[in-house]
Amino acid sequence: MSTWNWNGARWWKFDFHTHTPASEDYGKGSDQAQLRSRTPGEWLLDFMRAGVDCVAVTDHNSGAWIDCLKGALQKLRREQPEGFRELYLFPGVEISVHGGVHVLALFNPDVAGEKIMALLGAVGFSGTHGRSDDVTTKSFAEVVSEIARAGGIAIPAHVDENS
Repeated sequence: MSTWNWNGARWWKFDFHTHTPASEDYGKGSDQAQLRSRTPGEWLLDFMRAGVDCVAVTDHNSGAWIDCLKGALQKLRREQPEGFRELYLFPGVEISVHGGVHVLALFNPDVAGEKIMALLGAVGFSGTHGRSDDVTTKSFAEVVSEIARAGGIAIPAHVDENS
């Protein structure tokens, strides 16, 4: 991605809902074992090669990969391997809310995985990180309020499906 130094609009390719191997359902299918063995650097390069500019990391009830992805991105920036292009990471989480609703919480790029884990505690999530079937003790409205209080943006996920 080139430096943006002129007035006017720009189109960005942004994936607002991604999972990493921290989510137990990552890479569902016959090649799940291979996909789950991807390193953070390989995961990032997949998005770079696809021409994506921004990625929201929204694992199921987990912020486990946020910090390792940030570290891998810094390493890729230094080494500039084949396929490298600038990519912006937005830390987040897909929260399974009491009542069966899933909501994405997205944060500024400087937020660490620790803040995601603190948010999960604030919404009453005590299940297994990475699982989508374990839910919060708080309602959807309460979870959205906690996300806002933490400085994030709440986006309902799967609005056209059961979850």
